[in-house]
Amino acid sequence: MGVCLDLWNLWQDLDLVPRLADAPDRLFLLQVSDWRTPRSRMDRRGVGTGDIPVGQLLHLAG
Repeated sequence: MGVCLDLWNLWQDLDLVPRLADAPDRLFLLQVSDWRTPRSRMDRRGVGTGDIPVGQLLHLAG
């Protein structure tokens, strides 16, 4: 059984980085979009155009 990592929905979890480092072998699927601040009806952003350090997190998810 594996986990889908949805960065947009998990971005606000303060334990996200340590959890990613502990479980890369359990990640089977990545759903990637970026986060917009301030929040609005158009919150989801293209990868690299928002506030989530997507590259760093994907490196941890490895």
